[in-house]
Amino acid sequence: MRHDTINFMEPLSRISTHAPQDGTLSVVLHESGEDNFINHPKSITGKHSLYEIGSITKVFTAIALLILEHEEKIRRHDTLEVCLPEVNFSDSRVAGVTLVQLTSHTSGLPKLPDNMNPENSDDPYADYTEDDLYQFLSRYELENADKTTVSYSNLGYGLLGHILARADGGTLGELLEERILAPLGMKSSYILTPSDKPGKLMPGHTNNGKPVSNWHLGVFAGAGGIVSNAADMSSFLQAQLYPSDDLLGSALKRSREVLAESKNGKLQHCFGWVSCRSKAGSTVYWHNGQTGGYQSFMGFSPEENRGFVAMANYKLDLDKLGIEYFGL
Repeated sequence: MRHDTINFMEPLSRISTHAPQDGTLSVVLHESGEDNFINHPKSITGKHSLYEIGSITKVFTAIALLILEHEEKIRRHDTLEVCLPEVNFSDSRVAGVTLVQLTSHTSGLPKLPDNMNPENSDDPYADYTEDDLYQFLSRYELENADKTTVSYSNLGYGLLGHILARADGGTLGELLEERILAPLGMKSSYILTPSDKPGKLMPGHTNNGKPVSNWHLGVFAGAGGIVSNAADMSSFLQAQLYPSDDLLGSALKRSREVLAESKNGKLQHCFGWVSCRSKAGSTVYWHNGQTGGYQSFMGFSPEENRGFVAMANYKLDLDKLGIEYFGL
């Protein structure tokens, strides 16, 4: 293990001092082919404990787009009008939004639709239906017609995942399982649905440390619906650093393609990943995640051959840990 990694582990031993009684943290540090798993407290089930990974799911959704594009089931420049012919769009600019614009957060669509009225605020996406989504799209008018400006949209990725599942003829969970999760040996990872039992899923907590229900994202699953553990995310991390020569490996490599830049030019938006330069000049690909009771972060640097994954079931600034680890 590298010396700077040893130094990095020291603050990890202190960050859980304000954790709730059943608060847990699972970390993977990967350097030069070696995985190091760190768990707080040490008594938890460690690398097999499941967490909601939130928006890191977007990376999986974007990779699925690349795979289905190769299979000629869909194209990145297909429009919403082409993919959803049953929707009667009132704004031609919404109808003309492309899948790649959804992927790069340049669609102009809002972060969330304005017709969400959840029955349970602790599980806000659970009762939002396909009909609700189509109704929103049929009447929404773009406030920003500039489809080059990056504006982060969970709606966009939920919509992308929904369209990909339609194109593949099943559910998004089935698509991700068959094309990505199973081939990588991620046997414990899946999209959480209301019928799933918690199992080894660690209980989530609010910012105040109170237990909170899990999120079932339904039609928004492509934006943040996956649950996973450190063992599986280690497999995903290694697949990024050492991609295979098959279709999946090719999609993983192509997911690093830059699609758009932030206004200040410091961040590049790729297929799911955000990329930037470390202070040492290396390119780092990363994404974070947050749901009602969980935090997550994943990043890797192919040039430095190292990566970092962290998942917690309470409020914890994992972005700060990622920034420190990669020297961003």
